[in-house]
Amino acid sequence: MLHIHLTTVTLPDPSHDSDSYVWTIGGDELQSFSTKKYMGLFKTKTDPAKWTEHVWFKDATPRRAFIFWLKHLDRLPTRARLQGWGLQIEASCCLCGLFLETRDHLFLHYEVSADI
Repeated sequence: MLHIHLTTVTLPDPSHDSDSYVWTIGGDELQSFSTKKYMGLFKTKTDPAKWTEHVWFKDATPRRAFIFWLKHLDRLPTRARLQGWGLQIEASCCLCGLFLETRDHLFLHYEVSADI
């Protein structure tokens, strides 16, 4: 069936203008392909979280911003998280030894951080 269909298609005439192509994204014709605009079709537009302006700003120290971002998302490798991943380690706090070493304990409940 494909062979029969292809025999009915007329071949392009080389005496006519050369073929051209046009990139269209969202109904707009572009002069060249844009990955950014193409991927924008698949992303949902959301407002950034309010805390991001306190982390990712012009004069931020990248290392500190990254650690703050990990802390906010509760992704720091604390002893309690490492033990949850299957590591055979003591989960108590390395500073006081009284409580589980979690993000909240280190940054909120530990007596030194609570004073700060």
